Amino acid sequence: MAGWGTGAWGIGPWGGVGPGLSGLHVMNAVAVATNCVRVTVSALPKASSATAVGDALNPATWSVFEVVSGTVHTVLSSSQFSPLEFDLQVLEPFAAYPTVHRTATSTLLSLAGGLVAAPKSADFLGVVAHKANATPNPLVDLKNRPTATSGGTGGTLVVTDGGDYAAIENPELVRKLIYRRLGTPRGAFFHLPNYGLAATLKKNYTVSDLVAMRQDCITQAELEDEVDSADATVSLSQSGILDLQLAADLKPWAGGGSVAVSAISGMEL
Repeated sequence: MAGWGTGAWGIGPWGGVGPGLSGLHVMNAVAVATNCVRVTVSALPKASSATAVGDALNPATWSVFEVVSGTVHTVLSSSQFSPLEFDLQVLEPFAAYPTVHRTATSTLLSLAGGLVAAPKSADFLGVVAHKANATPNPLVDLKNRPTATSGGTGGTLVVTDGGDYAAIENPELVRKLIYRRLGTPRGAFFHLPNYGLAATLKKNYTVSDLVAMRQDCITQAELEDEVDSADATVSLSQSGILDLQLAADLKPWAGGGSVAVSAISGMEL
């Protein structure tokens, strides 16, 4: 019969010098979502506080970055998946497979307060396969009127005669997406830092603002996957009212053709 020195208790976390109290290091990491990596450590770490220094639940304990480019991913949270596994949620999605990423820590502490030892990092690959000639699926969304119209209320879903919700596809949906971008101030969404215009349309502008405004509108429209190219004209009336006219050419898989977007300062997009 195995004794305490060689049995499960002797070499497990409850043993005097088992991995639960010493020998803490990073074993491996694997991406389980486009913005979540699961890290496995060799021994039980401190995991009781999201703010304590060296705690496995503290996002500041961990770093995640791309090995070649050095691009850093912002760690938003750390949650315990199992006694030795922790899921790190990051803000920016990982690069496409087979880009190599790395998660590392230099401050992680064991239950006994010992500092993490080498290896202190583990590499993992992105989870989204890159297909050079892939054709995205056309977008479909529920139809809703952004503003009130005759016979309808703004900001509500549209119901068909058959009692189902009406849907919109390209190019009508692309026009809606562009309107949303042009009507959203830059930085309004924490998780989309580059979404929206740097300056809102809902105010008057001087002539010196028009060039930058035109290019910003074009850039925002071309950020939509369905848009192949866009052009815009921006003019300012003598009374200081801004008028925007934008035309976006769609990619063939999105139906082709073009959509037109018009807006004046002060209008509700």
